[in-house]
Amino acid sequence: MNKETQNALLRSEECLSDAKFCFEASRYLVCVNRAYYTVFDATRALLFSEGIFAKTHQGIQVKFSEIFVKTQVFSTEYNTIFKQLSELREIGDYDLDADIDEKDCIFALNAAQNFLSRTKEYLEEKNKI
Repeated sequence: MNKETQNALLRSEECLSDAKFCFEASRYLVCVNRAYYTVFDATRALLFSEGIFAKTHQGIQVKFSEIFVKTQVFSTEYNTIFKQLSELREIGDYDLDADIDEKDCIFALNAAQNFLSRTKEYLEEKNKI
């Protein structure tokens, strides 16, 4: 595995751990943020494994869709997860009246865990781990 892929995967795992910690502390805005970054960094790991370096959040999401979803390597569910968590993060980060609750966090944690697990599975299948 190249260094960039490895570093992004490690960061993704750390973000998931942070999200779980924040959930237990009822820090729901931070939990959703960290769940999003679990997916963001897992996606970066996938792209890095293919030698692709996108620079923006939107660019990463677009490249993921082009390379992994449109080719049916990942189902459309994973593109939806990325988009939903992105929206939740933006609400939590920028809307001062945001109402992120426990239900949102449970969804975010499960979605992030699912995305990271599928990412690792793919990387293992391709002998990139």
